[in-house]
Amino acid sequence: MSETRLAKPNPGILMKILLQQMATLKYLRADETWTRHHSEARNFFHSEKAIEFAHEHDLTDVYVAVKFPGAGSDDVDVPLPAMRAPFASGSNQARA
Repeated sequence: MSETRLAKPNPGILMKILLQQMATLKYLRADETWTRHHSEARNFFHSEKAIEFAHEHDLTDVYVAVKFPGAGSDDVDVPLPAMRAPFASGSNQARA
């Protein structure tokens, strides 16, 4: 399993980077199962790590979801479609 780990609740965390299935809206957990609760989801801490994980595990039809736990609502998120092209680590662009 990857070095990325599930974050423990921490009031200092400003945002969580998660993978979310488009069809079910469930979030990926650290044990690679899916949950409806973003509080149980694996925090990738950086969108690049979430995108790389999705590509390495052939996950399609997922979003990179950004959760802002302290923003007044637990439902504030910004879904970003994960790229389908191979992701070039350290680059701002996907390679075709």
